[in-house]
Amino acid sequence: MFRTLIRCAALTLCLLSLAARADVDDGSGAASPAPPLVSAAPPPVVAPGDHWGVVSATTNAPGHDVFSVEVGFPGVSFGYSHAMSDTSDWGIKLDVLYGFLYTTNTQFGVAARLPLRWVVAQRDRFSVLVHVDPGLFTYAGSENLFGLIVPVGAAIGFQPINDLRLSFGVDLPLAVQFLHSADFFVGPQFGFAVEMYVDKHVSVGMNLRFGPMFVPTETSDAQLGFVAQATLGYRL
Repeated sequence: MFRTLIRCAALTLCLLSLAARADVDDGSGAASPAPPLVSAAPPPVVAPGDHWGVVSATTNAPGHDVFSVEVGFPGVSFGYSHAMSDTSDWGIKLDVLYGFLYTTNTQFGVAARLPLRWVVAQRDRFSVLVHVDPGLFTYAGSENLFGLIVPVGAAIGFQPINDLRLSFGVDLPLAVQFLHSADFFVGPQFGFAVEMYVDKHVSVGMNLRFGPMFVPTETSDAQLGFVAQATLGYRL
């Protein structure tokens, strides 16, 4: 009697094991994959190789032009940029100014610049960018002022997540005034920029720079110079 019960129990276990294997088997001999524990993450707004930005330490990828607006101090800038290669681009910027050459002095003026940017090093989520923005400026007042401006600078960029870029940089605004008197303006400015991508075509950000501005032709005293602008970018 005891042996009969043992045989019945063993047979029952075998039948249960075969039934379980039949449920998992899809008929092709391979077990069905287990369902994922979590849902797939949504794709990033800015995919790898699809880089672009207004104030971050990156250039625009070929195939898409970018329009931008920068609002704050020393004025409002309207820009357009076009990629020359995967690591360089050029553009045009028109500035409506109410700050005099990056200083806290206020005076109405306009400027036109030709920004050129290059990514000289890139590894994983880090990048190094250099730029030069040659152009012309003019200010209206008791005496109309006219001159040449050549800001140069560099920035180190970091992308902590796919849709956010941070950069830390230094700029050296250089300006020469020709009309009425020959004056030279120069001063290093340090700061950071942040740019977030709302979708594949729109970015918002902020650019901040602070530092002394010198006019060696007039005085050795330094003035406070700064840039503080909110940015909006639209990629075609």
